[in-house]
Amino acid sequence: MKKIFLSVCLFLTALSVPLRGAEKVRFVVYSDLHHDLIPSRPEALRGIVGAAEREKADFLIDLGDLAFPLPQNRVIADILDSVQMPVYHVLGNHDMDRSDKKAYMDFFGMEAPHYCFDRGKFRFIVLDTNFFLDKEGNEHPYADANYYGAPVREHMSAEQLEWLKGLLADRSKIVVIFSHAPLNDKYDRVEQYAPIHKIITEARDAGTRIAAVVGGHNHSDSHYLIDGINYLQMNSASYIWGGEEFTSREHYPDSVYKKYPSLQYCIPYAVPLYAVFTIDTRGNLTVEGMEGCYLPPAPDPAKLAAKPYRCSPSVESRKLKF
Repeated sequence: MKKIFLSVCLFLTALSVPLRGAEKVRFVVYSDLHHDLIPSRPEALRGIVGAAEREKADFLIDLGDLAFPLPQNRVIADILDSVQMPVYHVLGNHDMDRSDKKAYMDFFGMEAPHYCFDRGKFRFIVLDTNFFLDKEGNEHPYADANYYGAPVREHMSAEQLEWLKGLLADRSKIVVIFSHAPLNDKYDRVEQYAPIHKIITEARDAGTRIAAVVGGHNHSDSHYLIDGINYLQMNSASYIWGGEEFTSREHYPDSVYKKYPSLQYCIPYAVPLYAVFTIDTRGNLTVEGMEGCYLPPAPDPAKLAAKPYRCSPSVESRKLKF
């Protein structure tokens, strides 16, 4: 398998195409493909890869919850190995439901759970939010679904936060931060993520340009401007988790639901979702989204509106500044 070699920070020598005297970088982001929970994900991934190639993206990145590192899922790794551009991964919580982090990283060619890479003036930082604290406050990495029921999940170690602080002290780069669990969760983990937000805002106040902080996990398409920082949540490529309230076996034949038992609780999208990001050194961040739709029959809009996160089968296009 093709490996993407990463050290503490991977430096790419190719520079982006000039934009009227400004440097820019263009990349494709997708999240939460969930190959093991919903059918036709190889075809969905091929569609995303094809879009990245048509857009002549500088790289492709997934924000986690891609596929279990099992032999029958080699098709997903093979598709990504065939891509003629750099491919990067973020560890998602469900990626460790059937393995530990090392097994997952070996399967998909990752050399570190958190890392960074540079492209010209731009620095991309990948964080690992897959730790939990037990009742005694002891820290554990996710492995073989051991995090369910933990009092504190989506945790980052003090060591990783110090590493992040050190990277952000370099004011020569424009920074984008990627994580699986979003670092701006306003609903039930504000206090948990406050130290991370403090590190980011203090670096910004000291002169580091922070273009965006981008997460997945919630299967929600959202943008929050918090203390002048762009926090974006990337929608799932595949579905919204509806839960028992949205139980339905009308989207697929019974044979499919037998193969994917959790699928009856999902609200599937008709097309795989992704976004094209363009960032330039003049402070412009453009997200080229896509209009999608639910796989019929569509869910009840009133019930969707009651969910804690914004629900949509699309990715909204946005023009932002930093």
